[in-house]
Amino acid sequence: MSRTSLVAAYCGICTVFWYIMDSFRSELGHDGYMDEIFHIPQAQKYCKGDVWSWDSKITTFPGLYALSAVAHGTVQSIVSADLGLFFGTACSVEYLRSFNVFLGIACVGVVHSIVQHQLGDRNSRSTMDTILMVLVCAILPVHFFFVFLYYTDTASSLFVLSTWLALMKRQYTISGLLAMCAILMRQTNAVWVVYIMGCAVLDMERDAANGSRATWASLTTSVLSNIASYMSLLWLHTLSVLLFIAFVVHNKGIVVGDKENHVPVTHWVQPFYFYLYLVVTSGPLWLSRAARSLSWRHFTLIFCLLSVLAYMAVEHGTLVHPFILADNRHYTFYVWRRLINASRASRYLLTPVYGFCASIAIFSGASGVHDMCRKAALLVCTAVVLIPAHLVEFRYFTIPWLLYILDKESVLFRSNRAQLLSTVLAYCAINVATMYIFLHRAFTWPDGSIARFMW
Repeated sequence: MSRTSLVAAYCGICTVFWYIMDSFRSELGHDGYMDEIFHIPQAQKYCKGDVWSWDSKITTFPGLYALSAVAHGTVQSIVSADLGLFFGTACSVEYLRSFNVFLGIACVGVVHSIVQHQLGDRNSRSTMDTILMVLVCAILPVHFFFVFLYYTDTASSLFVLSTWLALMKRQYTISGLLAMCAILMRQTNAVWVVYIMGCAVLDMERDAANGSRATWASLTTSVLSNIASYMSLLWLHTLSVLLFIAFVVHNKGIVVGDKENHVPVTHWVQPFYFYLYLVVTSGPLWLSRAARSLSWRHFTLIFCLLSVLAYMAVEHGTLVHPFILADNRHYTFYVWRRLINASRASRYLLTPVYGFCASIAIFSGASGVHDMCRKAALLVCTAVVLIPAHLVEFRYFTIPWLLYILDKESVLFRSNRAQLLSTVLAYCAINVATMYIFLHRAFTWPDGSIARFMW
């Protein structure tokens, strides 16, 4: 296969995206759905130049709204035409969802560049394998679903991955500017910027080691001795994170609005939910040789330890947000009622599963100190993001999932074509089912409003 195959695959992806977007337009019409009722009016205010009015129910920074308005104005000035002729009204629901789909397509391109970079110049994988690796990330069901609604998730993922890609290419200034944009899309991205900075430092340390095997002591000593040099390269990233910390201190919290429903908690079991989600959603990939290479003696010890920690997290840190109990439109409503909280015992019966998933996810593919540091950093950052969150939402897992699976030592790059293809086909089946249910199996709430099942 050749570059022509890549272009054909990309055109195919764009066609599918466009078809689904048109289906959303046909079924949902001009009305916003779920959180869109907050995001869309706010974006329309920005398109009109009103950047001071703010909906107190919106929790995130206005990055997506500003980006949508700038893109609208830029395209309108270039084509010298009123985009309202194409979308009905300026910054209409159709335009804003279309813009989000454009960001989703751009995200596919960034994922492809990351995959190519991770495979390296001596890439022995075929073009078909590369396409399948990209698809595994691009059509991850939760990520894929929210491409077609005007939510902040797609833009958030795009800018975090773009920040990482630019750092991989040693484009420090560009990466720093993208990091600022990422934080403006969603506050918790500040944590992922810190993780990406750590990955960059580990990559530079690995290069400096020149193939020699590092120890924990030698790596720590080297990082501390070169910290000034690293900060001179990553100063924009550092500035972004420090400005965000200043905002949190001044704001007395991380969210912009609706603070009463987003009070920080200690939801200890959240990281275990994530690792269960990670392993289940990438199931066939874990049949790779890398995932089976753990020493059984070491694995048993790790599994027992993490299962005990999972039990303690379940016992002392299982929380349920009132939104989950009250809103039967989300699949998490049914996961909670019919799996996690089916009985008092069901919570604890899942602890070995949490321990198993966390064990293979954290320790598979870790072949040295640098890899273990990277896995540990992702674990810590995931915990920092998820533990304070009272609400359990699958879309909160998307960015750590992508950062994990796109690591060069992950199971994605060690899986054969059959495993990649089976994962892609499973994702396609899930996406077809969830899209069909969302669009064509709506139901009526007691208040007469139309409700739809969604992630």
